[in-house]
Amino acid sequence: MRMPTMFSCIFSFLLILSMLTPFTMVSSLNVYPIRIEKLYLAAVTSNNTGIVIPVTIKVFPGNGNIRIVDPGGKVSVSTVLSIKYALGLASIMTGREKSSYNYEIIFPKDTDIAGTSATLPFTLVFAAILTNTPIPEDFSATGILMPNTIVGNVSGIDLKYEATSKRNIQLFLGPYIEKIPGTNYIPVITAYEAYNTITKTKLLGSTQEIIVPRTINYQSFFVNATKEFLNLTRNILSLFPAGYASEAWKFYRLSEKYSNKGDWYTAASYGFRSYIDALSAYAIYLEERAPTKYKELLAHLEKWYDGNYTQAIKDLEKLGNYTYRHLNLWNIDIYINAFIRYSIAVNAYQLYKATGSPLQIVLALARIITAKQWASIPSIEKKMISYNTLLSTYKTLHTFTNITINYFMSMKYISNQTINVLSTINHIGNVLVKLAKLAYIQYILISDLLSLQPPVFSPYLTPEYVVELNKTVSRVANYLLYESGTPILSALTTVDIGRTYAVEMENLTTIDGLLTSELTLLTMYKALYMVPVYSCISCGGSTIHLLQGSETTSPPVSQMIFYVIAIILISMGAFLAGFSIKKYYG
Repeated sequence: MRMPTMFSCIFSFLLILSMLTPFTMVSSLNVYPIRIEKLYLAAVTSNNTGIVIPVTIKVFPGNGNIRIVDPGGKVSVSTVLSIKYALGLASIMTGREKSSYNYEIIFPKDTDIAGTSATLPFTLVFAAILTNTPIPEDFSATGILMPNTIVGNVSGIDLKYEATSKRNIQLFLGPYIEKIPGTNYIPVITAYEAYNTITKTKLLGSTQEIIVPRTINYQSFFVNATKEFLNLTRNILSLFPAGYASEAWKFYRLSEKYSNKGDWYTAASYGFRSYIDALSAYAIYLEERAPTKYKELLAHLEKWYDGNYTQAIKDLEKLGNYTYRHLNLWNIDIYINAFIRYSIAVNAYQLYKATGSPLQIVLALARIITAKQWASIPSIEKKMISYNTLLSTYKTLHTFTNITINYFMSMKYISNQTINVLSTINHIGNVLVKLAKLAYIQYILISDLLSLQPPVFSPYLTPEYVVELNKTVSRVANYLLYESGTPILSALTTVDIGRTYAVEMENLTTIDGLLTSELTLLTMYKALYMVPVYSCISCGGSTIHLLQGSETTSPPVSQMIFYVIAIILISMGAFLAGFSIKKYYG
C-alpha cells in the first residue's frame, strides 16, 4: 500500500480547517461586548458600615445565559438568585426577550456580598440594556421586588445612602420608607417608576380612562351580580339581630348607594363583601345561640357549595373551550379571573373540611358563586393571540415563577408550599389551564408577601401611595390595550373600585392588596407580547445596535460574508480532499 502523498495530507488538513472556520469566526465575533455598563451597588458590611461596590456588566450576543465573575468566590447564592430574577423581571417588564444576549457580571476581587437588596438596580440596568436606553453612571438603588415590579423594603438604607453620597452618587432610589432626614433619597413604588426616573423615558403610556368598545356588553354582568348578592344578603340579615352584622349592613348600604349611581363595578364588590360578612355573622350567631340550627346551616352551605361548584366547573370548561378558539386578552382575562376565584373556593373548602371553620365554608361558597359569575361574562370573537404565543408565554412564566419562588425562599419569606403547588402543574395538557394555575400561584405568593410582618412591601402606606399605584395599574392596562386591541376587564373593575374605596375611606391595606394583585395579573399579561431583540454581533466597544420587532431579521452583512467564505472553503476542501484520496487509491 502506498503512503498518502503530501498533497493529500495538505488538503485533508484544509478540509478539517474549513469545516471549523465558521465556528471559529462566529465565536471570535463574541470576544468584544456590544455594551458595557457600570453599576454601583450600595451594601452594608458585617460591621455595620455602608459601602459602594462597583460592578461591571458586559453584554454579548447569546441566548440568555448569565456568567458571574467572582474572584475570591464570596458572592452569595442569594445575590446570584436575585440577579437571575432581575433579568427575568426586566424582560417581562420591558416586553423584550432576555435570550437575545449573554450577560457577564464582574465583581471586584474578594467582594463579600450577600442578600437580595441589589434586585432593583440590576433590574433597572437589565431593562435599559433590553430597550437600548442609556442610563446615568452616577445612580444607585436598593430594594427587593415583587414579580409585579413593586419595590420592597431592605435594611440599612441610611447607611447605604451615606456611602453613595461619599462616592458623589446623588441619585439614590429605594422603597417607600420613613423619610431619611436631610437627604435626596428618592422613594419609588415600582420598578416602572424607578426606570422612568433614571432614564427620563417611559415604558408605559398615559393614565387616561380605558376605552371599552360598545360591542362588548359587560355592564349586565355586574348588574346581575349585584342583584344576586343583595338578594342573598337581604334574606340572611332578616334572620338575626342587626347588632351582630354591623359591617354587613354597612357594605349592604354602600352596594345600594352605588347601584343607584349606576356604578355597578363598585356595587357588585360591596355586595360580595356584605354577603360574606352577613353569612359569617349569622353562622357565629347560631353557633352561640342555636347549636342544632348551626349544624343544619353548615350542612345547607355544603350542599349549596356543591351545586354552585358543579355549575362553575361546567361554565369554566365552556369558557375555556371558547377562549381556545378565540384567543384574545379579554377572554383570557375572564377565564383566569374565574379560575382564580374557583381555586380560592376549592382551597377554602378543603380548609373547612380540615378545621370545621364556618368562615372557610362561607368564603368557599361566596367565591364559587363569583367564579360562576365571572365564567358567565360575555366573551368576544376577536382573535389576536396565536396558540404558539400562548404556549411560549406559559413556558416563559413557568420558568420565571420558579425563579421567583427560589428568590423569595432564599429570604425565607415563603415556605416550600408554594413551590409544591408549582410542581403539581403537568407540562402536558391544556395550556390555558396551566397559565391560569400559574396566575393562581402568583396570587398566593402576593398574598403571602403582603401579609409579612413587619411589612416588607408598602410599609408606609399613604393615600398618595395608593393614588400613584392606581395610576400605574391604569398605565399598564392602557399599554396592554394598545398592544392587544382589547381592554382588560379585571383592570377596569380594579381601577374603578380602587378610586371608590379611597373616596369611602376604606382601609389603605385593602386597597393596596386589590391594586397589587391586579398589577400582578397585568404584568403576567405583558409576557404575551414579548418580542425578540436582535443585536449587531459585529459591533464592538460600548456601542450597541438593536432591531426590535416580532419578525425574523436577517443577520448583518459582515456575518453573511463570513458564512459565504466558510461555505466556499468547505466545498473546495471537500473537492480537493476527494480528488487526493481518489489518486491515492488509484
